[in-house]
Amino acid sequence: MSRNCPICEQQPLHPNTVQGVEIETCSGCGGLWFEAGKLERFPDRPAVKALLPLARQAPGRCRRRGHAISRAMVRCSACGGAPAQCPVCSARLAMVPTSACAIDICIACEGVWLDAGEFEALRGIAGAAAVSGRKPTATTRGWEIPTPSGQGKDPWLGPGQVQAPQRSSANVRAPFTCRQCGGSIGVADAWAHDGEIYCGRCHPPGAVSGHDLPPDSKG
Repeated sequence: MSRNCPICEQQPLHPNTVQGVEIETCSGCGGLWFEAGKLERFPDRPAVKALLPLARQAPGRCRRRGHAISRAMVRCSACGGAPAQCPVCSARLAMVPTSACAIDICIACEGVWLDAGEFEALRGIAGAAAVSGRKPTATTRGWEIPTPSGQGKDPWLGPGQVQAPQRSSANVRAPFTCRQCGGSIGVADAWAHDGEIYCGRCHPPGAVSGHDLPPDSKG
């Protein structure tokens, strides 16, 4: 049975082979779908099982604009778009940050969706480097999804914020923008505070660093 792209509307995925590994690709957006265990066939790419603990806390991803959609929300509060779903089991994909780019993981079947360019961006990102880009430190802090503060309000939005942090595949190595100065930020250099993303220079006290993401762990 044909599977559809999790991002494009009614766009079927087509079989393809990369370095001898059978995957599926979308001719519309150029994204790649890896079934469970297939991304691990590339030893210079991150192991999905090491990212599953983070995926279980991560928000979903809006199909329309790439906004983060918290697990408490049915649709994107910024644009009304639906969350991206796994092309295999239809579970909601989790938008998981790595030190190179954000990727979409199905925590139910462990499949992985990569936007165009992300497979190349992940080259050499393996083991603990996939999470923080440096040797992990002992910490229990993570990027947590706060309790919704009101009906219809996206808990990922900070006070006065009208748009959730947006993911863009145009710059996979610096997918975020500092709320204060507008500069592009890589995941490992991002700081989160009250639903906002800041750079290392502008972040307020109490912000959580991308370096404080949970360390690498085994399935």
